Amino acid sequence: VRKVLESLSPCDIADGLAATVGFSDGGLLAAGLRHVPGSKPLNFAGPAYVVEYAAKDDPRPAVKGSYIDSVPKDSVLVLTSPKGVRNAIFGGLMATRAGYLGAKGAVIDGFIRDVGEQRNASARFNYSIMSRGVGIAAPAPAVKVVQINEGPARTSDGGLVYPGDWIIGDENGVARVEDGASTWVEKVCSYSPRRVEADQLVMTDILAGKAAAPSQK
Repeated sequence: VRKVLESLSPCDIADGLAATVGFSDGGLLAAGLRHVPGSKPLNFAGPAYVVEYAAKDDPRPAVKGSYIDSVPKDSVLVLTSPKGVRNAIFGGLMATRAGYLGAKGAVIDGFIRDVGEQRNASARFNYSIMSRGVGIAAPAPAVKVVQINEGPARTSDGGLVYPGDWIIGDENGVARVEDGASTWVEKVCSYSPRRVEADQLVMTDILAGKAAAPSQK
């Protein structure tokens, strides 16, 4: 499964989910996620290690302890923060630690800070860091951690991401493929490689000067 998913882009995943599961958004994790400014955009795929931030006045209690020293090797760290919060939830020290532990990527559905340190961590450990934006303030005045890889976390777009979901990202964005009892993974792994091969044949025709419409039939 990992080998197949690592060979696919989020766009390939989206085509597969739209065709086989009926997801009109193609499994988009959250809109507007971009690589750290100035970093090399790297493709990544791995199971989600999920941390959810919530507003300080959220009725759920804050989780004691730190998540960052428990990031599994080859996972994709996924942090979610409420829409509208501009405090950064992922700084340079966290980025460096996650990279050292072998994370495949860090998807921050919220703001980051310490851009230079983020960029250095991405280059040093060869992993991608993506976020919705860049801020300057620390998280504590605005948000708290309410769960660490125990259940689904709500994204800024209102969707859910579960621990163990497959997360696939590149410069186009980030896709989520539900793991567990769902058959999404199997369907995507079966459909998407064939779709990619068909698209490559169409591209060959177009580069040879053939019309696009008949080539796509």
